[in-house]
Amino acid sequence: ETNNMAITLNYAYLSSQLDGNPKEMKTIKLPNRQIASIEDLSSCQELTRLDLSKNSLPCTEGIEECTSITFLNIAENKIKTLERLATLKKLVTLNAAKNQLSEYHPDSNNLKALILNGNQLRDIPSLKLCTELKTLILSSNRIEKIYQSRLKWASKTLLKLSLSHNLIRKIPDLSTLFFLKEL
Repeated sequence: ETNNMAITLNYAYLSSQLDGNPKEMKTIKLPNRQIASIEDLSSCQELTRLDLSKNSLPCTEGIEECTSITFLNIAENKIKTLERLATLKKLVTLNAAKNQLSEYHPDSNNLKALILNGNQLRDIPSLKLCTELKTLILSSNRIEKIYQSRLKWASKTLLKLSLSHNLIRKIPDLSTLFFLKEL
């Protein structure tokens, strides 16, 4: 029985858990499996969608080798930093909700949805390189102030901005977010 054992996600584990050849898989869903580390996924070059939510990952090490990923769900883990995700230039959706992130500066110009609720963020991430961002979910963090300069880069694309359950006392003029439909 492996209920209390930490699992390493590697090619052998993928082969034992999934039907088919991991090298050819486009989607891998392994939520709630007690995965605590990732080891060499370089053979998964076809992978575009990866769901590792509700595991015990302390970091994203190992995911950076899957450079074709467009959708990544790593919500509800123990992740403190996302710096290794810089290699994922095709990333469109990143869900890193309910982790232990204190900061993140995304650098994917393809990113359309960034979901970071339930972390320990004190500031809105710099969105300078996120020229396609449509959804930004930052609720339930520790954000105290909204810096307009952090949002101006997404002013022509941002449709949804969620900042509820933070420590914000004053909301600045957000009229520069031309297409914002939901706040």
